[in-house]
Amino acid sequence: MNLPAVEIPEHHNIDVPWTEVFQTNERLEVELFCAANDITCEWKDDGQLRTTLLNPAVVNHPISGGESWFNQAHLFHISSLEPEMRAKILASYNEADLPRNTYFGDGSPIDESDLDIIRALYKESTIRFDWQQYNLMLLDNMLFTHSRESYTGERKVLTGMA
Repeated sequence: MNLPAVEIPEHHNIDVPWTEVFQTNERLEVELFCAANDITCEWKDDGQLRTTLLNPAVVNHPISGGESWFNQAHLFHISSLEPEMRAKILASYNEADLPRNTYFGDGSPIDESDLDIIRALYKESTIRFDWQQYNLMLLDNMLFTHSRESYTGERKVLTGMA
C-alpha cells in the first residue's frame, strides 16, 4: 500500500527535506529503509519526519583494534551553531522538536562544555596543507576526519569511499 506523497510546509525549510534525504516522496519507502537500518522514524502531525539513530561514541578500528572517536555528536548538537542562529532556532522550536540535535544513548542531554572539549581537540590536532594541482589524498576515515573549511577559487574534488 502506498501512502500519499507529502509536501513539506514552507516554514520547515530549515534543514534538508526528508524527500531529498531519502530520494523519494513515498513514506513507506522511508519507513522500510529506516527499519532495515535500525533507524526509528516518526511522522509528525505537520508531515515532518523525525528520525532517531543510536550510534556508539567510539568504535574499534577493523585493522588495529584501537578505539577511535567515530561520530558527529559535536557537529549535530545545537551548540555547534553560531549563537545568533542558535537563538533564532531555539525561539522557533522547543528542544524536543529541534531539526537536529544529539544526546547520550540514554536520551540525556550532552553538556555543551564536553562537546567544546571535543571541538578544541579537533582544532588542536588539525593538519593543513597547501593543495597543489594533481594532489591526491587517501585517508582512513576512521582515524582521520576531513574538514569542510572555506576556500576561495575554483576547485574540483572527487571523493570515493570504500
